[in-house]
Amino acid sequence: MINTVLFDMDGVLIDSEPVIIKAATKALSEVGITATREFFEPFLGAGEEFFIIGPCKDAGIPEKTDATMAAMYQYYNDAVYRELTVHPHAAETIQALHAAGITVALVSSSAREKLLISLDAAKIPAECFSLILSGSDVTRKKPDPEPYQKAAEKLGKDPKDCLVIE
Repeated sequence: MINTVLFDMDGVLIDSEPVIIKAATKALSEVGITATREFFEPFLGAGEEFFIIGPCKDAGIPEKTDATMAAMYQYYNDAVYRELTVHPHAAETIQALHAAGITVALVSSSAREKLLISLDAAKIPAECFSLILSGSDVTRKKPDPEPYQKAAEKLGKDPKDCLVIE
């Protein structure tokens, strides 16, 4: 019997891709790398750190990866409250499930820092989630099933009793 709902974040509750792509483009431009939206498409959904790691390595400046990633997250944080798209009824759905006693978790390939600020900007209370699992918490990110399997395990739930909203 399904008693747990595991939500992905991007594309389900919010659409942060335009904001993070804009932030990554700006951060990369500061180290001399020009990028377009198409540049990021192979990495969408796999964790935004790939927006920075590969390009810095390919440009021969891997030592700039950490600073460029920090800049990307800062630009994201600066813009997210103005530019984030929240899908209709996302907050109400999470709150209603939580209030009904359903176990609700957030499972994403994004970094924890991005998850938490995105939830705040979307006005989705983090306390409604019994677990927030980020890309930093797993070895293999989605589309590998590890994030959802690990979330079920951490919640003490049988995966067959979990509904994944992806």
